[in-house]
Order: sequence, then C-alpha cells, then structure tokens
Amino acid sequence: MIFRHFSDPTQNRNSYLVASTLTREAAIIDPLETCMDGYEAFLDQRGLKLVYTLQTRNDRSSTRAGQTLRMRRASSQILPFQAVALDPESAKPIDHRAKPGASFALGDLTIETVEPLSSGDCEVSYRVCDYVLSPNEIRIVDTETNATGLSSTFESAETGPNGAPRSGSGKLINNLRTTREGVPVEMLILEDLHSSLIEKSFSPKEARVVATYINFLEDNKFVHPAASELASMLENVDRTAVHVLVHNIRWKQIEQGRLPVVLSGQTSKWLRELQTKPKFTDHEKEFLDAYLRLVDRNQRPPSGPDVARELSGDRSVQWIRKRAHTIRRKQKEFDQPILILSRKSPRPHPIRSYASARGAEHHSNPNVARYTA
Repeated sequence: MIFRHFSDPTQNRNSYLVASTLTREAAIIDPLETCMDGYEAFLDQRGLKLVYTLQTRNDRSSTRAGQTLRMRRASSQILPFQAVALDPESAKPIDHRAKPGASFALGDLTIETVEPLSSGDCEVSYRVCDYVLSPNEIRIVDTETNATGLSSTFESAETGPNGAPRSGSGKLINNLRTTREGVPVEMLILEDLHSSLIEKSFSPKEARVVATYINFLEDNKFVHPAASELASMLENVDRTAVHVLVHNIRWKQIEQGRLPVVLSGQTSKWLRELQTKPKFTDHEKEFLDAYLRLVDRNQRPPSGPDVARELSGDRSVQWIRKRAHTIRRKQKEFDQPILILSRKSPRPHPIRSYASARGAEHHSNPNVARYTA
C-alpha cells in the first residue's frame, strides 16, 4: 500500500494517509485541519482518489477537517460509534459510525475497525494489512498470535497526561524492530525510511530524495530505482547529486541501526546480512549442477578436472577452482560446511568407507540440500 504520515507538532498529533497502489483509492485516518494543503497536494501528485476519512476518536477539530474533505473530495466520513449525541457537532452529516468489527473496502485493501491499542488514547483503532494505526503509535500485528505490540515498528515517544512528550523524550517515533521473518527487505527499508522521515532525520534535500525513492518503490512493485531515474523525478538534482545525497542518507540510516537506501545495480553488505543462506551466481549454479551430478554418480567429491570434463571441456580447471573458492567463501559467511574438491582424481573407494565422510561432509551441508531442492 501507499502510506504517508502527517503531523501537527504544535499539538503533538498524528494523521495517516493510506492508499491502494492498484486502484489509487485513498483514506485519511484522523484528518488534521493544519494538514489540509499537504493532503490535497499529495492526493493530486500521486493521482489518488480520497474515498474515506476515518477518526479514532470523536474530536471536533478532526471532525471539521473530515467535513471539509467530504465537501472538497466527495469522500465518506467515518467516526467512532457514539451512543448519545454529546454536542451540536454530532448533528452534522456523518456517513458512518464504526464499532470494532466493522470494515471498509479500499480497492484491494481492507480497513478494519479494532479495539484501541491503549485505553483512553482513542475509542477505536484501524488495521490496514499488518499495521494497526492509533493517534500516538503504529504497531505491527503478530501474524502467529494476531496480537499487536509484539513486533513494533513505530511507537510514539512516551507522553504525559495532556498528550505532550514527557521530559527527556527526544523523538516522536522510536523504531524498535530489527527484522521480521518473511517480510521483503524492501518493505523493511520503507518502514525504516518512514521512521526517519517522521523523526525529521534528513535535511530538506535528503527528505526530497527519500520521498521520491518511496514513491518509486510503491509504484513499481518494490523495484529499486537507479540514480538516473531518481534524478529524472527530482527538479534541479542531477545524477551526481543523487549519489551524494543517497550516500548521506544511507549512513544516517546505518548510524541509527536502520536499513539503508539501495539503488538499482548496487549491493549492500547490510542487506546481505539479512540473508539466511548464500545466493549463487549463474556460473556458481552451473558448477554446482555438475558437482552434484558427480557426487551422486561416484559417491565421492570430484576433482577440478572431473568437473571440467563433466562440463564437456567448456570450462577450464582454473575456472572450476575459482567457482569452488567463491562458493566456499559464501558457505563460510553463513557458517555452513565447506564444499570439497579432491586435488586429483582419487582411486575408487568402497562405498561403505566413503559413506561416513559423505554423510558428514555432503549430506550435512545445508547449502547443498537447499540448492538441490
């Protein structure tokens, strides 16, 4: 989904815009009167149609903002359920009042009304995908237990009774996550970039690059942009300047323990650390195909010349040994048993005498097992 955070720092209030990348339908949660120009600009810039404004609490200011957007954008206004009309504001037209359990379609997305994350913070919260949004925090839903707060992505600074940050609380948003199993790296990068944008960690130029980078990932199914593509989307910023700004952004992210920006064609050791197994090049896979065929056929590790002959003489022994060297290095990085090449073609051994070695050095190799699978 498309996600943007808006805030009114004078009131320490947050607002969220979510939208479907497929249908371009959008919703604003807890609209703010001070952010109207920002909403309008973003909706127009991204070609989004505002379908809903939703509120987590019956708040006069937010209700007025929703009514303004209702008139300007023909959106539906949704407030939390209210058993009794408490003030004249409630007499104004409201399209729907939501209780926990209610849901609203937003293209291919669903906005679910859920119980508030914190008592007294709001009357309801809203869940979109794996995110639960409340006035002071965003939490990730634990997919195994369906509970919130077990894996937190964004969490607001601790606030006092009046909603203002407590003394000593330096950041609005605090990122508590390192990684989550089964979540694409690109999604984690987006979450970390949103955290840094919310905290205003970047200079104005860097923030422009980050916002453009996020737009590109959202609209291109998480394909990383090249520097030239970012430059073409930014006014008065050429490719060289993009590289410099991306370098600065990357190091700011790393210093905060967050994932860095990645451009198309670049690799990053910080991203490689998220892998759980080696990734092989096409040449390494070609070598492994021949190597495994020989192991299965002869019940022993082959030599370099053996593998070269298996490849019909198309590859030299030097090429074979270089592939074996890079594969061993990758296995070592992931603490896996090291691939074996005989120095010369050994005499045939009885299968029984080789079985223990093969079991220890070939079958126990998780990398080989994964590759063959």
